[in-house]
Amino acid sequence: MPGKSRQRGAFLVLAAILMAALLGVVALGIDVGRLYALRSEMQNAADAAALAAAAELDGTPDARARAIAAAQDMLQHDSRFASTAALLGEGGLPTDSFQFYCLIGAKYDPPFSATYCSDVPDGEGRYFATSDAEAHYVRVVLDPVAAADRFRLQLLFLPVLSAVGVQTQDVVSVRAQSLGGRNFYTCDVPPMAICDPFEGTGTTFREAMSRGDGIELRGSGSGQWTNGNFGFVTPPDGSSGASALANLIANENGVGCSAPYIQTEPGAMAGPTTNAFNTRFDQYSGSFNNKWSQYPPAPNVVDYPHDATKRAIDDRFGNGDWDFASYWNGAHPGVTPPNGWSNLNRPARWDVYNHEVDNGLVPNLPPTYAGQPAAGHVTAGTVKNRRLITIAVVSCTAMDLGGRSEGAVRDPDGYAKIFLYRQAEGSPNLRAWGEFVEWEEAGGDKFHVDVQLYE
Repeated sequence: MPGKSRQRGAFLVLAAILMAALLGVVALGIDVGRLYALRSEMQNAADAAALAAAAELDGTPDARARAIAAAQDMLQHDSRFASTAALLGEGGLPTDSFQFYCLIGAKYDPPFSATYCSDVPDGEGRYFATSDAEAHYVRVVLDPVAAADRFRLQLLFLPVLSAVGVQTQDVVSVRAQSLGGRNFYTCDVPPMAICDPFEGTGTTFREAMSRGDGIELRGSGSGQWTNGNFGFVTPPDGSSGASALANLIANENGVGCSAPYIQTEPGAMAGPTTNAFNTRFDQYSGSFNNKWSQYPPAPNVVDYPHDATKRAIDDRFGNGDWDFASYWNGAHPGVTPPNGWSNLNRPARWDVYNHEVDNGLVPNLPPTYAGQPAAGHVTAGTVKNRRLITIAVVSCTAMDLGGRSEGAVRDPDGYAKIFLYRQAEGSPNLRAWGEFVEWEEAGGDKFHVDVQLYE
């Protein structure tokens, strides 16, 4: 019967069309699922590669080369990225997948300055790094356009449709990118800096200074930032003036966090800042009068002797040869020194200070050895570390620091922990006395390393 034959033929055609459509939907679903899974895996790989690379950006020579090698090695040897690694080709992650930046506008980035970043913008508000010292960020781009035959997925199911006359793609491209960075930032560091006295001599403050060596923080009052000089810098909140600086020197817990960059702060600071230092010694003058609750004294306010000799390179830096024996016999008559301490086995003043506080031996023989603060001035903030401060040490000549200028605190520069072993004086210029305790290493209480993804 012709009519029924035509119906059966139309049904077969419709069934074939529906079957092809159904196959197409199933094939599309499978390949799209594979594509999304691989896209996620590649993004994870880009993120991991960016973090691995960023962790190497410490500003030292070959930092960028080490960053690339670390990312390549991580992808090639981490089983989590087996599928992604297969897409990279025999050469692994190509070197042209990396872009390095100096500034990207992140939280702890300073405004652009040619002092610490080359003027090579990328057109999007970032600045490319042109040296290892400038490289703080790295972008990893897995881009099929820039890398022929890489980052592409061979489709397995959609091409089956060609059997029923439907033409489809055999390969699709997969792209992923990630931006990571390694930054340093400091928290609650008083707004002060020392010009490295050893700059240009073949050594550095970090290498030449030993635990216990004395330091005179002597302000010139002229705004001259030269080797050995000490001065003030602008706090992270941008405040300026002697009063604002003095408050943060008296209590650095309000300074906040910032990137390791400084801006020198000129001006007459001697009076207010001297008073700020001396709150630790239970001395309250000027704007700090009667403010021991806000700026409590240390639990031991005794003055320790100066070093007997100074370094030939700069008379503001001593050799750590203070007279321990005379001090101990005067402050603790009849008490045997602990740990075999003597002038032949001389401890640092910081160690003596801690021993006295920890063992109930704070001197109380006025006027020379009056070490106990007034009982009414002791608060919860009366802690040993009140006399321990952190100061930036910078290469002033190399950065051409002047009355108001900017500079980066980067290796070999950094931050030194200083014990204030004696009250400050302020006439005619500030003079405060400290003792080098140790270098503030990354990961310490004040100096932190942050490795993270930004995009």
